Amino acid sequence: MSRYSIIITIAVWVIILPFLGFPSFWETLFLVLSGFGIIFYTFMLKSESANGSSWSFSKDNDVYVENGIDHNNEKKIQKQK
Repeated sequence: MSRYSIIITIAVWVIILPFLGFPSFWETLFLVLSGFGIIFYTFMLKSESANGSSWSFSKDNDVYVENGIDHNNEKKIQKQK
């Protein structure tokens, strides 16, 4: 199960929890633990993206390239000169 689906599952749990009929102490405890779970997995996702495991924009990875222009090839030619 991915971290995203775990966060979604905990969020759905928080939504349906008030309708399940738990005593107020247990309901409060489950809500607090669910909140900590969401915080924990959010920090895990944040640290994963900070490590560079997700994609990002940079000058070397152009999303749009004009017709006939190859920046990597131009850099190689400039280094050879």
